[in-house]
Amino acid sequence: ANIIMRIGFLILAHKYPHQLIKLINSLLKYENSTIILHIDLKAEALYQEICDKYSKHNKVLVLKNRYKVYWGSFNQIRATLELIKEGVTHNLQYYCLLSGQDIPIQPINKFAHFLEQNIGAEYLVNFKLPSVQWEEGGINRLALYYFDVETNSVLLKKISSLVLRIQRFTGFKRKIKHELYGGANWFTLSNGALGYVCEYLEKNPSYLSSFKFSRCADEIFLQTILLNSSFKPKIVSESLRVVDWSSGPEFPKIFKTNDFEKLMRMPGKFFARKFDETVDDEIIDKLHSHV
Repeated sequence: ANIIMRIGFLILAHKYPHQLIKLINSLLKYENSTIILHIDLKAEALYQEICDKYSKHNKVLVLKNRYKVYWGSFNQIRATLELIKEGVTHNLQYYCLLSGQDIPIQPINKFAHFLEQNIGAEYLVNFKLPSVQWEEGGINRLALYYFDVETNSVLLKKISSLVLRIQRFTGFKRKIKHELYGGANWFTLSNGALGYVCEYLEKNPSYLSSFKFSRCADEIFLQTILLNSSFKPKIVSESLRVVDWSSGPEFPKIFKTNDFEKLMRMPGKFFARKFDETVDDEIIDKLHSHV
């Protein structure tokens, strides 16, 4: 059967317009791509530039509803949810969450072919919490209250760390009602799975609010909904992308030109992150021309 796989690429972006435009154009090479972007509310110039460039393009949509996204904050979850909610209205077959610093390492039609061969599978890295893979088992990401600001104010930093210390000292913990699962937030999920997530959140509004003032809980949010649902047996714990958390010097490592051959030898991986045009622009162009 020749299914023409319709794929939505949901992109969280906050910098590097040139790099982002290369990514969008690369994804558009596949004719059944729909691209939906959340551009950080703090990145106004980027927002304007992308809106202007793609205003006439019916396959590229820039969300108007935007959040100030700080590393690990609740707004990371809200931004992702905006993308998901817009995505499911297009009724595509699969949705792939990317960052603006990801790059395909194989042609998108190969990715589409892979999804066709594995239709019904859901790709979301997951493990039960607490897990040794995460500091303090990962539970404290949700059980303790964190400030949602990325701040240069010394006073705020001191207050924030004091609040954490008080919680730890008194043994204070937020009550958690669910069996928690965690894993990387980058996913490739079907319309059915994301439709279920939206439905679940409508019926259980308290679930979303229980993630306020959490830290890096975007890596718990979807996993906990889907692994406590009938989708569990369909979920493959795999992100289909290359991310290097071990080599350094940055975590995750920023790939450079000398990583090209290694990225080519990654069977079953279709994207890689992360790339930075100010560190190494050559690898970015090399990969885009390769795919």
